[in-house]
Amino acid sequence: MFGLLLILIGIAISLIVRYTLFREKISPINNTIRTITILLSIIGAILTLTQTTQLQENLPKKTWIVSDAIIVKSEIVGERAIRPQIEYVYQVDSINYTGETDLDVPMFGGKRKKYDVARESIKDFQVGDTISIFYNPVNPEQSFLKWQIRWNVFGKLGFGFLLLLAGIFFSSFPRKRLVSGK
Repeated sequence: MFGLLLILIGIAISLIVRYTLFREKISPINNTIRTITILLSIIGAILTLTQTTQLQENLPKKTWIVSDAIIVKSEIVGERAIRPQIEYVYQVDSINYTGETDLDVPMFGGKRKKYDVARESIKDFQVGDTISIFYNPVNPEQSFLKWQIRWNVFGKLGFGFLLLLAGIFFSSFPRKRLVSGK
């Protein structure tokens, strides 16, 4: 849904820019190429901006407090999106909190591959084991098992940056204008 919204916003902005900047007659092919390059630049800029914001939001989590937790549930869940699910309990100021994680296992590949990855990931997290977790000192209900930024953030950031560069690169080429009467 968010991707579709980005595309629609990009198309609207590129049409407005195309109309205001390029009122002179340009061949239809060049006009289309220019519109596509503007659209690429806009989508790339939006993707880069949103993923950079997400990176900046995750960096402060590195300073959260480390505590011990006990695993209360360790299982493989899901029918199509098979993933491990670890549930743990930890204590802050004599108050028990519960957290859960899917160990940030990538959700792609065949069903058998997902199951094998989930089974391998869950092997080290048995019920009753003590693990170290990080929790938010301001809001102790927020916790996570290990600090890492998911792989898809970097993928989207790189893709957005490439789109932005491609849009800028291709829009810098000179375009041939239509000569009237020919």
